[in-house]
Amino acid sequence: MKTVNFIRAGKALLLASVLVLFCLLSTGERTLAEEEPEKIRTVDSRAILTGQEEPGSSIDVTVYNYPNGRSRATLYHTRFTVGASGIYQVTIPLPVMGEQYVQLSVENVLTTVIYERYPADLADELRGYYLNIFEFLEENSQ
Repeated sequence: MKTVNFIRAGKALLLASVLVLFCLLSTGERTLAEEEPEKIRTVDSRAILTGQEEPGSSIDVTVYNYPNGRSRATLYHTRFTVGASGIYQVTIPLPVMGEQYVQLSVENVLTTVIYERYPADLADELRGYYLNIFEFLEENSQ
């Protein structure tokens, strides 16, 4: 019984991290060399990027991965110009399962986020599990 509750707890925690459906990216003072890319787990096949930049700024968005650990494969690329309000929003595809890198480039400042896409049926399966932390702690304290 302890093992089942531990598995349920693990699956419930995994579900909590898997159900991130979109990400807000901002371009600040950071570059790739300064920080490790943020990692987001999702079951969605797309991501919505929003932000604010100087009007007229050119923004490049590239989605890529490293299939089988080999050289970089570009999966999607778009370039657009920020309008007069300075606010932008773009929906990008996450076309494959597994790790995909989303790179946003504004005025030579790169921001990269790693999306780890899981199959949607995994989320459906995990919704059936629950986590009762009090029950789990009670059983393990004996």
